[in-house]
Amino acid sequence: MEEEQKVTEKKGRRKKPPVRYKGPKAQYDYILLFAMLCLMLFGLLMLYSVTNYEDLMVSGDALKTAKKQAEYMALGLLVMWVVTRFDYHYYLRVSVILFVLMVIVCAYTMFLGTEVNGQRRWIMIGSFNFQSSELAKPALILLLARWLTVHYKPRKRGQSDINVRFFLGGMLITGMAALFVIKNNLSTGLIVVGIGFFMLYTASKAKWVYPIIILSGAAALFAAWQLGIIQHVLNENRLGRIYAWLEPEKYPKGGYQILQSLYAVSSGGLFGKGLGTSIQKLGFLPEAQNDMIFAIICEELGWAGAIFTMLLFAVLFFRLHRVAQRAKDMSGFMIVSGVLIHLILQTVLNICVATNFMPNTGVTLPFISSGGTAIICTLGEIGLVLAVDRQSPKESDIKRKQANEKE
Repeated sequence: MEEEQKVTEKKGRRKKPPVRYKGPKAQYDYILLFAMLCLMLFGLLMLYSVTNYEDLMVSGDALKTAKKQAEYMALGLLVMWVVTRFDYHYYLRVSVILFVLMVIVCAYTMFLGTEVNGQRRWIMIGSFNFQSSELAKPALILLLARWLTVHYKPRKRGQSDINVRFFLGGMLITGMAALFVIKNNLSTGLIVVGIGFFMLYTASKAKWVYPIIILSGAAALFAAWQLGIIQHVLNENRLGRIYAWLEPEKYPKGGYQILQSLYAVSSGGLFGKGLGTSIQKLGFLPEAQNDMIFAIICEELGWAGAIFTMLLFAVLFFRLHRVAQRAKDMSGFMIVSGVLIHLILQTVLNICVATNFMPNTGVTLPFISSGGTAIICTLGEIGLVLAVDRQSPKESDIKRKQANEKE
């Protein structure tokens, strides 16, 4: 990282890396890949279990949704492989262009996109519904990684911890990304803001500032709620979700999905009712294959299945952390950290919604929930991680170096 920091301070003399990576033979984190593939296969199994009855009744093909998701996964794996073939510094060089393209596509969707359930979130490409807001996550990760690398300067004696330009610039980029998705997709907008905030936290020297910002924001939201400002600003649908979260029994319209999810979670017991034997998936639990698939996991496989799922995610997160730690430079570290932050946020939010620890946000469970654009973009992000990993020093070399330094 030290070498890159010196280079980034002298931007005029930076040497552009080649587009294609032509270094030593690739050495990927195979435990990371194994955990990811296990989640994908488990997701396909659960998706079939959730959708086979409805698919059979509607189309006569019990495998319809599962086959479609498998096709998206295959396309996503191809995208992941292609992404790994290029030097990841190249993506940083074109990150501004990618970000602008994302803004254009999201703006188009906002005004001319296909409307479903009262929301313009999709662009129709033949039979494929493309959700443009998913592009905001990788586009933001790359542009912020570039910004944070260029403006990162290690603290020196007598130098202030707080770099206002560093923070405000990063939040401005995050705000621009969130602006074009938050109107029609609040959940994605919240995740985008979370990615930006925690990437800034990761790169910042003044980490003590960020808990103060969080506590101040929470206090401001509480005061705004007490004063009725939030109730005035939010539309009826989003406000209803908050009321339904607080008292689902009193608000049957907004609380129905939450109550059905809680019934599914609580009825599974320790080992569940058995794979394919869910009651809630038979039309009782809305969006069971998307937002609420964790509730079906709890119902059919019990808390044992839920713990197994969370352990797979824990292994994936730990290996992503290891890849970030051994990245050869600051930009690689920030790319992997951004992907890790994104996946943690989305996983935690989905599980918290299914168990009513927070209001319903419509967030899918990575690698498991149904969704073509989501799985393709997520696998593209994993491709970025592998592109960083293939240029990182091997763990054995790092351990050998650390042992030599101790001696």
